[in-house]
Amino acid sequence: MAHMSAPQDPHARRAEPSFADIGHGVLLGVAWALLGVLWFLVIRQAPWRRMVVVAAVVIVATIVNVALTQWWVWHNRRIYRRKGPRRAVPEAPFEYGVDAVARPVLADWDDVRSADIVLVATDENTKRFVAAYTGDAIHPEASPDEPLARRRRGRPNQLAPSESPA
Repeated sequence: MAHMSAPQDPHARRAEPSFADIGHGVLLGVAWALLGVLWFLVIRQAPWRRMVVVAAVVIVATIVNVALTQWWVWHNRRIYRRKGPRRAVPEAPFEYGVDAVARPVLADWDDVRSADIVLVATDENTKRFVAAYTGDAIHPEASPDEPLARRRRGRPNQLAPSESPA
């Protein structure tokens, strides 16, 4: 019988760093060293007054970045205290009677859900979803002039076997 161990906590720290951890640390050190070298080259060549302005911009940007990050953490913690931990993804309402600009939406939702290609026709008053290609069935009545209605799934330039080039 195989030995069953308890599931590990994904947030628990490992006792020893992995090879990837060491590699990330080395890469991070090289990046910071390169940044230091480049700043040294800039400082050496630029007039000191310009460097004062650049330093001020960098310092202000750093302060703003840290302040915004702290505000965001505070905001999220406040939401967590008010609502508690997430238990599931919030339910989205399944109401497709009208679109975002209040046009009525017309569709046979069962056909549209199973279709590989769906054509969307809009005008000023309505929006219509039509299943144009479902598995091996092509629905030319959806839009006879639309080339997408004749294409096979996964092969955009190949016609379906039942179609002949026009």
